[in-house]
Amino acid sequence: MKKLFIASLFLAIISSCEPDATVITDPLSTEGINLMPKQNALLFTGYSLKPTVNGNTQVGANSALIREALEGEYNTQLNHISFTDNTSLFYNPLSDSLLQFFAPRAIPFMAIDPAVVYSPPTPTLASDIEVAIAKKPLASVGHVVSKDDTSWVVSCKVKFFDDTLVQPNAMLIATYMLADIDARTFGAKNLDLRFSPAKDFISNTDSASFWDIDVPNMDTTKYYIRKGDPISHKYIFMQSNNQENVYGTPISSYWPFAGDFHEGDIIGTNDTKIHHHFAKLEKDEFDYDRRVRFLTVVWAFNPMTNVYDYVNSYMSNTTYKD
Repeated sequence: MKKLFIASLFLAIISSCEPDATVITDPLSTEGINLMPKQNALLFTGYSLKPTVNGNTQVGANSALIREALEGEYNTQLNHISFTDNTSLFYNPLSDSLLQFFAPRAIPFMAIDPAVVYSPPTPTLASDIEVAIAKKPLASVGHVVSKDDTSWVVSCKVKFFDDTLVQPNAMLIATYMLADIDARTFGAKNLDLRFSPAKDFISNTDSASFWDIDVPNMDTTKYYIRKGDPISHKYIFMQSNNQENVYGTPISSYWPFAGDFHEGDIIGTNDTKIHHHFAKLEKDEFDYDRRVRFLTVVWAFNPMTNVYDYVNSYMSNTTYKD
């Protein structure tokens, strides 16, 4: 039923849990992370904050609406990254490196895991998410977030659920800083991040954008979006913990057995610590309010295709102020 509903949502647009991660004081402790054999899907979204893209005034809003519905259905089993183009205030060239193996498309696009690319998004997206999360995971990953006055520390943990032997540098782990930013105006530099208004879709005040639509699930037992809800630009890619390789650091660098992993192996304990660091921005480095979150992904380099295959991911539900 959910596939039918998501498909109908796509057509309408064309025609018109787990507990949150918490900030902890001890960045070394991952003891509270209990990793289960659960496969999460990762959604790449080519996202626009501009009022108009190639004559279409609702490209970004359409993507945001689809993503809100998908997020409502799949909750923490669907993780996200939104990529803006190089004309955006929030563009980071590292995003091009992350997309290079996945044939990036002109905005709008969506991609699952991210090998299945839709440009533009299509009603089969929900079906492919369900296929992705039904797979048996090779490994699961989790993290906890701590902070000090100048930086965030993301402490990660990985558990394997099958035996695998790879080249030492073939299995990597990376953490990405993402941001949620309100679709509103910001006074310091007269920055306007609102969408274009559209009847029964988007309404604007002088300072902010709001949904002008109710979006229920199939049996109307809950709503993904309620009319009057404020709009946010969510999961905007900001930074990677590894500047030299956006796909991350070999897990073997934290592990004494190189690329030899067995069912039940856990990396990221007190003996095999994985810490990813992000410098906080100074207040005068940006003129907008943002709430950051962190996404950790395990990648595996495939020597047959020369691309990085997605293994699994974990995203904090909690957002944090800089």
